[in-house]
Amino acid sequence: MYEAIRKEGKVIGIRRLKDGACIPLDSKNTDYQVFLLWLDANLLDLSDQPFTPSQEAVDYVASLADIKSQYQAAVDRLNQIVSSVNPTNTQVVQAIKDLAMYQTKILKIIKWMI
Repeated sequence: MYEAIRKEGKVIGIRRLKDGACIPLDSKNTDYQVFLLWLDANLLDLSDQPFTPSQEAVDYVASLADIKSQYQAAVDRLNQIVSSVNPTNTQVVQAIKDLAMYQTKILKIIKWMI
């Protein structure tokens, strides 16, 4: 859960309640990115608070859907390579690297959401 940090009625940051961390409204901050995921997933209702994420932050959240689809494409590509008659080592290695890259991104996001 989160709560807004306000100064003179304006939201100036976000407090993560599980550890008291103060999160700046900066779309490059990974904690802020996770906070936006919570907003996007409707796990947090801040509709009563004067809060508007930047366009850059909104675009970042939208790009997370791309990570999911790219990960699935990498899984499909690896399955296709493995089931082919004579896959090359290069194909297999590249497919595994792709999977690892997307899996790392997804796990990092999940870690901060728990």
